[in-house]
Amino acid sequence: MKYEGAAEEVLNYRLAQQTEGRGWYVVDDYLMAQRPMPGLDLVTSAIIARVRSAGAKVVSANSLDELRTKLAEHGLPASVVMGGVDGF
Repeated sequence: MKYEGAAEEVLNYRLAQQTEGRGWYVVDDYLMAQRPMPGLDLVTSAIIARVRSAGAKVVSANSLDELRTKLAEHGLPASVVMGGVDGF
């Protein structure tokens, strides 16, 4: 089933389809630095700060290789990480 909608809606829908509703949301420095879109009062950096303060795992890395290594420490196989990134 293909689900269409706003990017956040698609992300939430696909996340809900994952085993135990788990998933990873990857953003880069460019996205973290963006101002809010018209009609939205939150920017990505504020959302990340909220989830971090709520106790969510937030992993930061300076390269894709470092990200792969750090996510593997949380149980996500490197092949899955790179497969997802390469899928873009």
